[in-house]
Amino acid sequence: MGSPTAFTPAGFENGVMKCQTIESTASGTTASMPFCIWGDHSTLAYVMSYDLAELTAGKSKSLDEAAELTAKLRVDVRVKA
Repeated sequence: MGSPTAFTPAGFENGVMKCQTIESTASGTTASMPFCIWGDHSTLAYVMSYDLAELTAGKSKSLDEAAELTAKLRVDVRVKA
């Protein structure tokens, strides 16, 4: 839904991050969830940020919350070469 939007949350440096909301349909139910992708000189990754209980209730995280979570994940998985 919509176009990807660039995000630069706190702690995210030297890379590109874009997020947008996507829809998924399963068993006749449609759920919206934020989807972020980030890349830098050596890595490309995507993060689908959702909570099953929130999806069941028809709620989802904001794109800002998803971008912050993605930035934290990136910091956690990066290792020095």
